[in-house]
Amino acid sequence: MARYVLKNPTSHFVLRPWLFPAPTGRLIVAWLLWDLLLVGSTAFLYYNYRGDWHDFSWRSYVGFLPDVALVVIFPIAGFLFYIRHQWLASRYIDLTTAQVQAPSTELLHFSSENDKEVVTVARGDLLYLESQDNYMDVVYLHDEERRSQLIRSSLKRIEAMNIPRLIRCHRSFMVNLDQVRNCHGNRHGLKLQLPGADRPVPVSRRYVEAVLSELGHEGVQESGVV
Repeated sequence: MARYVLKNPTSHFVLRPWLFPAPTGRLIVAWLLWDLLLVGSTAFLYYNYRGDWHDFSWRSYVGFLPDVALVVIFPIAGFLFYIRHQWLASRYIDLTTAQVQAPSTELLHFSSENDKEVVTVARGDLLYLESQDNYMDVVYLHDEERRSQLIRSSLKRIEAMNIPRLIRCHRSFMVNLDQVRNCHGNRHGLKLQLPGADRPVPVSRRYVEAVLSELGHEGVQESGVV
């Protein structure tokens, strides 16, 4: 499990960074329980100090801790929400390609299942393939204008062709990575921007790592934070 470096207040500024500079999810939960114990114990001692130690006993202490936990659970929940927000923000991707590759004139041939229809497109013009029930929509550029053509085929058949840089990115999409100009979002909502396309091409969670790897971007690592 990958690790997530926390930046949080209270005792985390002193002890936690020293003991666990990069804790896993389980260590985070354990440390939050420690914080509850620390806050409850401190509050119990202060309460008895102000009351001349009139209720200083183990039985009172054990009953005091749940009461304190009910009070501090809301700021703890807010803190966990902040951690989750920071985690998602750290995974936000805004990738812009440094340079546009020269268009390839290699011809790609996509045939229907009965081989009666064939769509021929230059690799440098192909944008993406979209599955539509029993058909596949071949979307490409022609004289810098978006064009598309339906044929009776499936993305699974195209995947078997192992065409370089044409990669599955979604249950319904395959994309020509050479056409990707930028992408944005996170692993729960990554979108690819292509020139001339009428909409971004979605990337589902299971394909994010493969797509980013092919684009030359560092893969998104799993975090221990839930």
